Amino acid sequence: MYKFPHIREFSKNSKYYHNYNFLQKEIAKELIKKVNFQPKKILDIGCGDGVVYSMVDWEFEKFVGVDFSKEMLSLHQKGEKIFLLQRDFDRLDSLFYKKFDLVVSSSSLQWSKNIVKMIDKIQKNSKNFVVAFFCNGTFKSLREWFSLETFLPNKKDILSILDRNIFYETKKYSLRFNSTIEQLRYIKRSGVSGGVRKVSVKKLRDFIKSYDKKELEFEVVFMIKTP
Repeated sequence: MYKFPHIREFSKNSKYYHNYNFLQKEIAKELIKKVNFQPKKILDIGCGDGVVYSMVDWEFEKFVGVDFSKEMLSLHQKGEKIFLLQRDFDRLDSLFYKKFDLVVSSSSLQWSKNIVKMIDKIQKNSKNFVVAFFCNGTFKSLREWFSLETFLPNKKDILSILDRNIFYETKKYSLRFNSTIEQLRYIKRSGVSGGVRKVSVKKLRDFIKSYDKKELEFEVVFMIKTP
């Protein structure tokens, strides 16, 4: 039995994820571009089906991927240098980070139960890190239409605890769809929604009939500490 709704959502839709995570792939690509050296020991927090691993184009000694979902981990690439752990990354020991030359997390930390604490742990214990996560500007128009609160983190809360030597930037993305049905299908199968809030059938029908915006917006924060 799964402990958190978003784990169930990712696991249930893992067979579709590869076809719907194109934005996550773009974010991972941008993130890895910011790695200005060739770390030998890499930790990927929230590794999912291996998007970050697929972007690594240098020789390394060890790649450790951690994820909540057994089903997502089953899709990750396998190899002698790859070690996959099904684990709650909130519970990773602080000393664990010190074993790696680089800590990576792409489109995952927003699932933390306390992302401010999580970011602080990473910045205090990692030699180098590159992370990117969705913030509360994601799906803003959609949430306003449904009158829903968001579980996504507030960017200001996180930036307030950052060390001065850590580079950060906010990027906004948008995806355009031909219909509201396509938007709902993307939200469900991409894993971005997490299954945290449900809306009534009537509200969904009204949305399909009357929602006139063809784009979904995303707000992503990048945080970088490299040599």
